[in-house]
Amino acid sequence: MKFCSHNCGISSLESNLEACKLAIPFSNFICKGELLWMSMMLKFWNGSEEVGKSQGQNRFLCDGLSYPSSTKRIILSEDLDFVLVGSIKASPLSGRLQLVDSTGCIDVIVPDLPSNESLYGIYE
Repeated sequence: MKFCSHNCGISSLESNLEACKLAIPFSNFICKGELLWMSMMLKFWNGSEEVGKSQGQNRFLCDGLSYPSSTKRIILSEDLDFVLVGSIKASPLSGRLQLVDSTGCIDVIVPDLPSNESLYGIYE
């Protein structure tokens, strides 16, 4: 998947339409994430993949079946086929770490890392 830079506004749309065609629709990004998540959960529910304590081992019963209540996974860039690029900043309100892109938009919220973590040593 390819992304274009964020300069595909209306003013540059007429002069550089080709660059804007490289931008992936956000719905495709969400669909890719949902498919990847469902695939991982099916592997887990079928017993072909184990989830450790750090990724959520708590379970609850629903109609006699056991399901993970809060399963968290780290998804590698290789599995997504693209890399999210931005800088990690702490939210002034919640203290949670956020991946912020060059437009200033928050792309990813990282709630699992402590707010006192060294931001210089964090990478994929």
